[in-house]
Amino acid sequence: MERKKQRSSRFHRIVTHPSFKGRHFVKQIVQWGLAFAKEKKLKYLRLDTWGDNDELINYYQQCGFEFLGVITPNYNGLPKHYDGITLSLFQIKIAY
Repeated sequence: MERKKQRSSRFHRIVTHPSFKGRHFVKQIVQWGLAFAKEKKLKYLRLDTWGDNDELINYYQQCGFEFLGVITPNYNGLPKHYDGITLSLFQIKIAY
């Protein structure tokens, strides 16, 4: 089944102020997301980040996300600065 049609929750723009780095807020957000997804009977938690951010890619994997690979989306109709960017895709399959 195409990923877009699967029942999932997507995180968008998880940002940590530099003063709070190292407090593992993403891990806490993931725990909340897992509980939310189970309550809603979803199959996955998903997120993406810039394709070339190796530090963040590694961190999301440490937080339990499976790295699905890098894509270059079609951004027709969006501002020019999106042209040619790559995204790294991640998911956690919800265990019931």
